[in-house]
Amino acid sequence: MRWQPNMSLQQLQQRAQIIQQLRQFFAARQVLEVDTPLLMPTPVTDPYLDTFSVSVMTHQGRKARYLQTSPEYAMKRLLAAGSGSIYQLCKAFRDDELGRMHRAEFTMLEWYRVDFDDHQLMAEVSDFFCEILGCEAADQYSYYEVFDKALGINPHQVPTQQLAEMAQQYCHLQVQTTALNCDDYLQLLFQQVIEPNLGQQRPAIIYNFPASQAALARLKNVDNVSVAARFEAYIQGVELANGYWELTDAGIQQQRFMHDLEGVVKLISSMD
Repeated sequence: MRWQPNMSLQQLQQRAQIIQQLRQFFAARQVLEVDTPLLMPTPVTDPYLDTFSVSVMTHQGRKARYLQTSPEYAMKRLLAAGSGSIYQLCKAFRDDELGRMHRAEFTMLEWYRVDFDDHQLMAEVSDFFCEILGCEAADQYSYYEVFDKALGINPHQVPTQQLAEMAQQYCHLQVQTTALNCDDYLQLLFQQVIEPNLGQQRPAIIYNFPASQAALARLKNVDNVSVAARFEAYIQGVELANGYWELTDAGIQQQRFMHDLEGVVKLISSMD
């Protein structure tokens, strides 16, 4: 049996140095470090994230608890209570995560900046990369720009049938058009055609995603098109960060949660 750890002493030392640097980065900006529980009373509503459940003894008897997929909701409770800007470096857990870039247990850095919009946060992510990695400032491209350059289409207006044909051409995917929706095809084309080329010389940040991919981001109007105030950051073809200008409308947020729950119910029903 192999008992030796996978990480070398040199890698451990490098990791410790990076953690020290990131703490200095946030301390210089007066962002408070916090530590929230790993066990949550409810799972997330995101239909694409699978949680680990555990049985925990409580004053009401044994109850199901869920290992966090991210510290997001716990940190937002602190924000709502007036914590100010905060960050956390912690463990997160996601079931069905397996691959060269994914593990069921991993370390996540998450931070929230009060009164920052998406572009201010994009600038800070770029500064973070520069300080921690010693690289150049990030290039910034809109979601429309990268699709127009790589595939010659407007992702906010392209018909689903055309996307299906492009998926067959570029990704060798042959399925019924009704099997996937517009966002499925856009995500597939983005991952297979665009993503591998991002951030090869310096970090790249992609912003203004389609409104249908907003998740917890607010929407804004750009050139008469509704887009999500959300971005993703890439280095050498790998997504390292996902950020957004937080949605604060409780009514709209509830609608999105209900939509997510409906998606989960449909997914479970399809497995029966």
